[in-house]
Amino acid sequence: SRATSAGSTGEGIVVWRTKRLIDIEMAFFASAWSAYGFRFERSRTLRIARDALRPINDPPTWIQGNRLMLSPRHTGPRWLDVIRRDIEAFAPDYVYGYPGAVDDLVRLFGDVIPGVHPKAVLLTSEHVHDDQLHRISEAFRAPVSVNYGMTERTSIAFRELRDGALTPYRLEPLYGFSENRLQNGLFEIIGTSIWNDVMPLIRYRTADYGRIAADGTISQLDGRGQDYLIDRQGQRIAGQMIRIDDHSWDLVRTYQVRQSHPGGCRILIVPRQEPLDSTQLRALQAWLQNQWGMHFDLTVEQVPDIPLTASGKRRQVICELH
Repeated sequence: SRATSAGSTGEGIVVWRTKRLIDIEMAFFASAWSAYGFRFERSRTLRIARDALRPINDPPTWIQGNRLMLSPRHTGPRWLDVIRRDIEAFAPDYVYGYPGAVDDLVRLFGDVIPGVHPKAVLLTSEHVHDDQLHRISEAFRAPVSVNYGMTERTSIAFRELRDGALTPYRLEPLYGFSENRLQNGLFEIIGTSIWNDVMPLIRYRTADYGRIAADGTISQLDGRGQDYLIDRQGQRIAGQMIRIDDHSWDLVRTYQVRQSHPGGCRILIVPRQEPLDSTQLRALQAWLQNQWGMHFDLTVEQVPDIPLTASGKRRQVICELH
């Protein structure tokens, strides 16, 4: 089969793989998630990812075998009652999907998912903030597993949030050999395939950044190089660090950081229900400017929505300078 590494981050490469390699890939997830009792073939699962996408005017959910499919495009107020009814009726034992889409669902319900008590929430395919992990875990009252990996299949690592304690990402040594390349103070992750005999990659530069410790854990995983912004002094700053304040989440459903010139950023926000008034906008912009004004000139703009990518993900950072 053919897959591309483009998705929630920048342009990627095309990778070819056989069914055997797809099965090997899934075996690593099956092994990691078996700690929660999860089984792909029989666990009752709420699935929110690319394979659940539907046109926006179609119903948001349908049942596919042992999975309740929920389209990431539909996690808005228009479908709230339908989604609540279908999730409660299906009573999933697990939630499995993109972090951004699962977080959208939590926010849609106001941080509490009624009548749903999964054994675990399994997140994949996107960068996720620690505060998102805590919000999702508290809403579902369940442990959360999240992984770092890529379509190029040179590295994979898992971390867990359970009972308020968050572990670091830990690389799986049987999956690939991972090392660091230090340049300009940044620790880029370099990966070498072990089991991909169709399209092996040797010392592949992932454009992901995080320092790998001797025990295989990763500290400060900062995401794709395409997610970095350029400040007034020409320094690179991880765009994922620019976040709205906690109080604004009551008013904002989602947001995106965009940069078209060094030292300047636009923060696009989608209001949760009613548009923000001028006082609220000024307060949010003042808070952001106070946090990041030494690096960027920041402006806040309201938009009706932030479109998903073709794979059903939502890019949080778009830098047009790379």
